Amino acid sequence: MFDKVMFDIVLIKITAKPAKAITGFIVRLFQAFMLGMLTILISACNDPVVSAYQQDMQQLQQNIAKLKAQLGLEFSNKNNSENEAAATADENGKENIPPPAITQVPGHLVIKLSELYHKKAALTGRYQDYQELELLLNHMSGQLNNPLALRYAKANFNAGMHRFEAATEQLDTLPPQVKASTPVRALRLDISLQLGQYQQAEAQLQALMADAPGWENRVRLAHYYLNTGKLSQARDLYQQAADMLSAKQLYQYAWVNLQQGLLELGQENYGEALTFYQTADRAYSGYWLIEEHIAEVLALMGEKQQAKDMYRELVSKNPNPELKLALAELLLEQDGQTEEAGQLRNEAMAEFNLRQQLYPEAAAGHFVERLLTLEQTHPALLSSAQLNFNARPNADSKALLAMSYLKLGQEVQARQLYEQILATPWRSPGIEELAQVLEQSQNESSFISPENPLMPH
Repeated sequence: MFDKVMFDIVLIKITAKPAKAITGFIVRLFQAFMLGMLTILISACNDPVVSAYQQDMQQLQQNIAKLKAQLGLEFSNKNNSENEAAATADENGKENIPPPAITQVPGHLVIKLSELYHKKAALTGRYQDYQELELLLNHMSGQLNNPLALRYAKANFNAGMHRFEAATEQLDTLPPQVKASTPVRALRLDISLQLGQYQQAEAQLQALMADAPGWENRVRLAHYYLNTGKLSQARDLYQQAADMLSAKQLYQYAWVNLQQGLLELGQENYGEALTFYQTADRAYSGYWLIEEHIAEVLALMGEKQQAKDMYRELVSKNPNPELKLALAELLLEQDGQTEEAGQLRNEAMAEFNLRQQLYPEAAAGHFVERLLTLEQTHPALLSSAQLNFNARPNADSKALLAMSYLKLGQEVQARQLYEQILATPWRSPGIEELAQVLEQSQNESSFISPENPLMPH
C-alpha cells in the first residue's frame, strides 16, 4: 500500500526534469492523471476484502432481484399467504396493482428463482429466508399449474422443514421416469433416514451408489457409515468425495471438509478437526457456519479468548441463536460476565421462539438440544422433544427425548427408548452420550449387571 511519503516520492519522480518538448500544460495534465490513478489505487488497497461468502450473497441478491423484476413478482411474507396478489387500496386511496400472472413466461425462470431462494436460505440459515421461499413456491404453484420441477422443489423444501409426510405425498405425484431420477431417489433416502427407516435407507444408499457413484452419494454413504460405527470407511469416502471436486466447486469442497472436521470433532481429535475447518475456510472464506465450527474447536482446545473474539464477530453479523448461546457460555466460563451472558441468552431464546412459530418441526430438535444444557428445567422441554420425535422418529430424536426424560427424573421412560435405539444400527455421538449418562446412573444406583451392559457395541 502507498503511504503519504511514498505518494510524494512518486510525484517527485514524475515531475522531475520533464522532456523539453512537453509543454507545461501537458505536464500538469499528466500530473493530474497520475494523481487520479494513484488515488484509485490507494482507495482499492484500503477497501475491505470481500469474502467468497459475501460475493455469493451479493450475486444471489442481484440475480433474485433481476428475475423477480423479469417475472413481475413483488410480494411480501407478512402473513405467509397469497393475499398480496389481491388488489387493495393503500392509505392514500391509490389502488395497488397485483403482480401479473406468470403463466405466459418460461417456466424455467420461476424454477430458477426458487433455486436461488433455496440457496440463499441454505447459506444464511435464517428461517425468514425459508419463509420467503415457501411463499414463492406457493405463489408459483397456483400460477403455473404445479409443474414437475416445482413439485420436486416443494418436496425438497418440506423435507428440509421436517414435513416428511407432505414431502412424500408430493414425490408420489411424480411420473415414473422422474421418480427414477437421482435427485428424487436421494431425497427419498434422506427422508428414510430422518424417519428412522435404516434398513430401507441402507438399501437405497447401495442402489444409489451403484447407479451414481458421484461425490454427493459418497458423502451420503460416508454419513451413514460415520453414524453406524464404521469410521475408517467414512473417512475414506469423505476424502474420495473431496478429491472428485473441481477447482470451480469451492463451496462444495469446503462443505465436504466441514464434514470431515465434524467426524474428527466427534472423536475428540481437535487438531485434525481444526485443520479440516481451516481448509474449508480457505476454500470458501467468510462463511459463518465454518467460522462457527472453528470457534467451537478453538474453545475445546483451550483457546478461549480467540474463540470468544470469533463468536463476538459472528454474533455481530448473524442473528443465529446458537452463536449467541455459545458466546454466553464462554463469557460465563471465562469472565463471569453474567449480565451480558444473560442478555445474549434472552435474545437467543427469543429467536428460538420465533423459529418455533415459523417452522416448529424443523426448530424443535435444535431447541431441545439447547434446553438440555440449561441448569433449570425449561417448561417446554418435554413437549418440544415429543414434537421433534413425532416429526422424525429416528434414533437421534429418541435420544433427545430420552435425555429430556432423564432431566425430568423419569428414568424408566429413558431406558425404554434406549433399548429401542439399540435395536437399530445408529450410533451417533448423541446416542453415545445417552449411554454414558445411563451407565453412570446405573453405577450410582448399583443397578447395572454384566449380563445387560448399556454401552452399544
